[in-house]
Amino acid sequence: MEKTWTFHVRLPGGTYEREFFFLEDVLENETDFINIHREKDPSRLYVVIILLKEKEGYHRQGFHLYTDLDIDFPTLVLGGTIPIPTIEGTLLYDLPPGIQNQKLRLINHGLIRPNKMGGRGDQYVRLHIQIPQNLSDLQKSTLEAFRNAMNVHS
Repeated sequence: MEKTWTFHVRLPGGTYEREFFFLEDVLENETDFINIHREKDPSRLYVVIILLKEKEGYHRQGFHLYTDLDIDFPTLVLGGTIPIPTIEGTLLYDLPPGIQNQKLRLINHGLIRPNKMGGRGDQYVRLHIQIPQNLSDLQKSTLEAFRNAMNVHS
């Protein structure tokens, strides 16, 4: 006779790829599965192996996360508050005017490290200039006026 069991497990922060846990240690609730199998063979071990999938839009290196963000040219030049997606929600970041560094470091916004290591990794955000593809006549003339004011030769 075959029986299917469904478990709800709670993994601790800092769980990493290919880590394993004894099922009894991560179960949310005591289940009949454990009780029945404990009676049959108390020495038998049940292991949960964790296979993590990367969240779309993020690249993981160790406990650090890397992501890309498109920013419009005026905000890069003039500065402003930009929303940055993190794994725990959106962070509002004050971008300084005239930013030259194309990568931001958000300290302690990466993945939680296992308890024995403590802390968190960082999140690195690569900024990319968002170039509009279709400009209105007003936008084109404004850019031309800006180019002329900067004394850039066309």
